[in-house]
Amino acid sequence: MHINFSYSPLKEYQGLIYNLYNAESGFYKNEGMFLCSQPNISSSSVVIPNINEISKKSFWAEYKKVKKDIPKKYPSFKGNEFSNLFEEVLKLKVLDTTPIKREWGSVEIEFINIINTLFENDLDEVNVYLTLFGTVASYYIKGSGLSIYLRKDADISQIAFCILSYYIHKYPGKLTWSEQQRAVDFLLSNTKLNGLFPKFYSVIESSKNPECDISLILSSEKLYKELGINLKSSIEYKNNKVYILGEHVTNLTKQEQLVLHEMFINKNQVTTFEQISNILWGDDFSAFSLQAIAKTVERVRSKILNAGLNRQVIFTRRKEGYLLYD
Repeated sequence: MHINFSYSPLKEYQGLIYNLYNAESGFYKNEGMFLCSQPNISSSSVVIPNINEISKKSFWAEYKKVKKDIPKKYPSFKGNEFSNLFEEVLKLKVLDTTPIKREWGSVEIEFINIINTLFENDLDEVNVYLTLFGTVASYYIKGSGLSIYLRKDADISQIAFCILSYYIHKYPGKLTWSEQQRAVDFLLSNTKLNGLFPKFYSVIESSKNPECDISLILSSEKLYKELGINLKSSIEYKNNKVYILGEHVTNLTKQEQLVLHEMFINKNQVTTFEQISNILWGDDFSAFSLQAIAKTVERVRSKILNAGLNRQVIFTRRKEGYLLYD
């Protein structure tokens, strides 16, 4: 296995197109990731640059023409598809790959030795492209090679994550994206790799964290609006019935459904403890209990996740209440 590190404006451009595709298609939101304009905010953050071109209607009009081809063709894009955007990317500062290359070099031999004990090592070449944008790390497979986009603020454990994903992806069973991620999480957390990459954090687990910074959620929603992206909600109410991903949810109690409905009509705003208390106990203020409210909300969260969502949608605002972001 030979691992190369580089920075390429063309790769930056190609990756950015794919980032925008994943945002517009709803993939990032469906997997509990949040858009932002700066890195180092959250392991679930997706950095979308503050470039005027991608907020123009003319860009999105051109985007729609090639949208269906982006997943299979983006590694081949040369810049002429969105020439104005490519010109903007060419103006960016070139990233120095020396520090990350040196850090990876300190663990590479031991990592490859461990890989050889876990899998049949048929991965010939790995190309790591340092990037300013996107998720902390992403990858695509081409033949017996692997290309990794590594955000500049990412830990080297994300390189290991992508390489392990290559092997899990080849598993003959049909695993979903989330299942593949969990399998790699397990390997990095429960084998010798855990000692090799102590800073590893699970992006898939952080997507279910109800304690996520609400300011990150709100800024993500603002960025979606600035880009002109309107995504369909996963939770819907029809004829006083709750539907998640189009399926009728029948295991909510009457109180749980009322609490969820209150959050639904207050979407992207805090539903206070007092509002929930009024649903649960009416005017009986003596019955007020933060613990009982928390347990009710936790049951609602659990039932939403069990209904098929891979991400958290109800977040806690300390000392105030809860926010539904879908």
